[in-house]
Amino acid sequence: MLNNFEKSSAQESLESNRERLKFQFEHPDKINLYEGGVMEVIDVKPERPKTEVPIFLLGGWGTTVEVYKDNIVNLAERGRRILAVNAPHGIESANIQESATERGQEIHDIELRKVAALLKSLDEKGIEQTDIIAHSEGAIYGALAALLRPDKFRNMVLVDPAGMVGEDSKGRLVKDAALDIAIQNARIYTKLLTKEGFKAFNQSSTAAKAKMKVFASNPWHTVESIGVIAKTQIHEILKTLKELGIKISIVHGVDDKFFPMQKVQQQTTTEMVDGFYSVKGTHNQLYLHPEQYTFLVDTALDALEALRKKGNDNKGKSNTQKAFEQLREKMIRKEKRYLPEEFLVKINNIIHNYFYVGLKDNDIDKEEGDLKDEEEKYFTEYRQLVEDNKELIQKNKCGCFMKFYKILIN
Repeated sequence: MLNNFEKSSAQESLESNRERLKFQFEHPDKINLYEGGVMEVIDVKPERPKTEVPIFLLGGWGTTVEVYKDNIVNLAERGRRILAVNAPHGIESANIQESATERGQEIHDIELRKVAALLKSLDEKGIEQTDIIAHSEGAIYGALAALLRPDKFRNMVLVDPAGMVGEDSKGRLVKDAALDIAIQNARIYTKLLTKEGFKAFNQSSTAAKAKMKVFASNPWHTVESIGVIAKTQIHEILKTLKELGIKISIVHGVDDKFFPMQKVQQQTTTEMVDGFYSVKGTHNQLYLHPEQYTFLVDTALDALEALRKKGNDNKGKSNTQKAFEQLREKMIRKEKRYLPEEFLVKINNIIHNYFYVGLKDNDIDKEEGDLKDEEEKYFTEYRQLVEDNKELIQKNKCGCFMKFYKILIN
């Protein structure tokens, strides 16, 4: 055990490291632009990086890098080199050669400007390949950037992504966004006297100030982008990216009203993503509770990288594994209309844990027998959950759950 002196020294070391990372955040690099002027790029580098591939954090509508400061510093503390562009409206698309291509010209200029800011940063920083953590609208221009230059992107974690709810409208988005923020604020105020609640309140205030700053800098772009977000869908883009070898996971809040979980799950298939994490909370939990979400997105990136190292995840699957995957697909598309969300979240998490979360770095060297034991653990959890809810499943005629259950008990 550490004595008091050793504990004090360790704490001082942690605080010193955090201050060093904050200093990097507060002193961004300057990149000269085609149209004149400069663009700021945050580049926070840990002393001992866990991987050579950095992360670009892509923010949502109406945010600045300041909103995600704690996420950036926390990820750097976990050994991730992390970059972020401080250009809420992007830059002139002429900064990148892809803007003149047929595919580039199909992208709305509002999103293409943000794509240009990301790709210009990659060029100027000399980054060969990057991972992505994208929040909300960031998923749209992150996916578009990867579509233009797929060789530059490795793994993507999309947090409460835009572009995943199917046909949408500006009116629906504005109305439900207001509801989401109202729920968010009500929950913050109920916990305002706690440390967690007070911190979330401060984060919410920072985000509100950022939105005013972004609006003041370009009112037309800020308002027009809402309609562009509502019209843009990225399902087919994600399919293409996955086919090209980019690993993708979604982290989505069950109470998100901006982009409701039910609609996102209806649209999402295993052809688009490698993992799907159902979590508690509304749309902006990523920056309202940065410590918890930092751990989650870091784990999600680890899982994607482990999945990549295991090679082609479709090779050598048993009939049971294939049935398990088909179950998740059918659950997303149909069965969730009939069963309580709590039950479905449990099912989804068991399936997700089996396929993705269980694939941690230390699994790579496991013996085949150990992996079979781990596989059986998840199947056992599933069997028990179905047993406990058999009456409910039969009542609602959700046959895919029982079909798979029978496969397991035979």
